[in-house]
Amino acid sequence: MIHILLVDDDPALFNVTKILLERDGGIKVELCSSVSEAMGMLGKKKYDVIISDYDMPGRDGIEFFTDLREKGFSIPFILFTGKGDENTAIKALNCGIDYYQKKGDDSREVFRNLQGAVVDIASRRMCNPTRESRMVGPGPKFFPDFIVITNPEGQIISADKNLEKLLELPEGSMKSQSLFAFVSPHCREEARRYLASSGFGMPEKESVTRGTFNLDLLMDDGSTIAVEFLGKIISRGGGHPDELLLIGSLPRCERP
Repeated sequence: MIHILLVDDDPALFNVTKILLERDGGIKVELCSSVSEAMGMLGKKKYDVIISDYDMPGRDGIEFFTDLREKGFSIPFILFTGKGDENTAIKALNCGIDYYQKKGDDSREVFRNLQGAVVDIASRRMCNPTRESRMVGPGPKFFPDFIVITNPEGQIISADKNLEKLLELPEGSMKSQSLFAFVSPHCREEARRYLASSGFGMPEKESVTRGTFNLDLLMDDGSTIAVEFLGKIISRGGGHPDELLLIGSLPRCERP
């Protein structure tokens, strides 16, 4: 089992990262939202790899890495960021960070690369002579083609542009719209039941990843495309309402 400490102050992103890395077994992810919290956890438990965001309050990801090395921690470190530019990547690799992954727009490719890096780095750390065979196996069964976040009523808070491109819609046109407007009529009741039973308002520690379910989404020309969804409630705290994170995966034959 590979044990990962994931440091990110974006609840949606660290939830989807945890879900996807743990989905097929062999990886266990623990979450924290700040560098100070991470330092406390590292003092109590050993991890095989750290995955850290770059842009966080207090200390950024590169400063976090530098602090770790100054304190004698040799744990492998992956910088996983959506805001870093090319200069950030060069700075990260020059200071000794093991791997740099930009979050980017192609969710499927991003998480495939991230998981490959985790397995490779952890295998080398554990001096596993069979690490190459672990990397070329069948791979994870579920990777995201897009991510959607809704409120309890199904209003879309965020939809990545891969989904809008798939449905042949203008970029940004799904935000603030009802999810149900993009679901085939024969699936809408199922989608409503799913949202109603998702567990909004539950304590975060009791929130669990829901099983997958299938919906037919409407394309702009009225045709439909089948999508498999995996969902989880996320809590942003501070009095903000819960949100539903939906990770969508297309059948292999439909992937671009």
